[in-house]
Amino acid sequence: MLNTRNNLFPLQNVTTSESIGLLTASATGLLTGFGSTKYRSKFEDEFANYVGAGEAIGFPSGRSSLAALLIANGVEPGGEVLLTGMTCEAVPQAVLAIGATYKWVDINLPLLAMNPELAADAVTPATQAIVVQHSFGLSVDLEPFRTLATQRNLAIIEDCCIALGSSYPDGTLIGTGEFDAFWSFEVTKTMSAGWGGIAMVKDPERAARTRSIRDSAGKHGRVRSAQTLSQAAISAMCYRPQLTGLLAYVPPLLDKLGVFRSSELRTGGMQSQTPVESYGAAGPDSTWKYLIHQLKRLPQQLKRIQENNRVYIAVLESVGVELPPAWLADTNVFLRMPLIVLEREAFEAHMWRHNVDTGRWLDWPVSVYNTQNAFNYSPGECPVGESVARSISNVPTHVAMSKKDIESASIAVADYFNANHDAVDFMSRFLNGDSE
Repeated sequence: MLNTRNNLFPLQNVTTSESIGLLTASATGLLTGFGSTKYRSKFEDEFANYVGAGEAIGFPSGRSSLAALLIANGVEPGGEVLLTGMTCEAVPQAVLAIGATYKWVDINLPLLAMNPELAADAVTPATQAIVVQHSFGLSVDLEPFRTLATQRNLAIIEDCCIALGSSYPDGTLIGTGEFDAFWSFEVTKTMSAGWGGIAMVKDPERAARTRSIRDSAGKHGRVRSAQTLSQAAISAMCYRPQLTGLLAYVPPLLDKLGVFRSSELRTGGMQSQTPVESYGAAGPDSTWKYLIHQLKRLPQQLKRIQENNRVYIAVLESVGVELPPAWLADTNVFLRMPLIVLEREAFEAHMWRHNVDTGRWLDWPVSVYNTQNAFNYSPGECPVGESVARSISNVPTHVAMSKKDIESASIAVADYFNANHDAVDFMSRFLNGDSE
């Protein structure tokens, strides 16, 4: 039974032996300290070799990676950054953390990415950068943004947090171009040991500045580092699809009790200019040790995820959903398979009855909560993003699922669409440009 409920397919790539290793490192570190950075340095070298372009700089989170990149790319306090009108709250938090402001730009279909024409219209004299997000593993055509950046002297930063392993149509890995990029290793990502992020910087001078920003944040103390490791270990142990699912309620309970830290709490809110020490301080080095393990098996993991992707795609096509060509490319690695469903509550209830957990990632253009007040979003500002947020649901694709799990989940998807022909037409029309 797949059951995470409030945790969207978490720590999908941490093995049982790695969980035990994280617990052991937590206990050992309380006694001996967490001063080393040797694993982080090794991971940086290996990730840079995997991407094949730029210098990799490890951070405690994706949002701290972005905050440092914004500064290194010349974004100043009071400067403006264009953000995709369907994104995680970590992105505006990073902008706020450095004292900058942002403007929401609506998305386009079928890529669920920033609309370049609207981005051009949104640029003002205060605009200094654009964060271009590759949503769910679908690659964004960067050429219109490159032209805009050249004309208006703007920085481009690629958000690759949910696109690890995806490529452009020519086979080039996302994040390898001339623009700086960042990835997240937070609990729901393709690779994760609980926390972590990385920036790929393409210019040596910017890389030196980015690393300096990271190093100035210092490190966590022993207790917090031990908590970080043990939280990752326990969360990974509690999420196993082959179990009854009851253990998946343990991490949310510990979070409510204050034993675990949420990613929002660990950033201090980041609702205004925030000292880098409060969100950028380095966590325990052992986190990177297990990310190194995962990076070594990443090619096999990505292959497996793509196989799972193809199962869902075949089912959708068999029931009559007309998927756009961009969704059918072999270069996509869907971290989660997004579905656009007419009656989301009914669909998710159907899947739950078939013992398949679903996730949404967002209920509003800014993250999983209706956070327009906290992040200065006005209803109607991004109508396409809002329409997607009202209708999107995700089914799991990750490698913790057996072939039987994927088969059961795909059958449940097929049963729903076969019984709801309006849902077939809705998803087809929506993804091919009619979001009304």
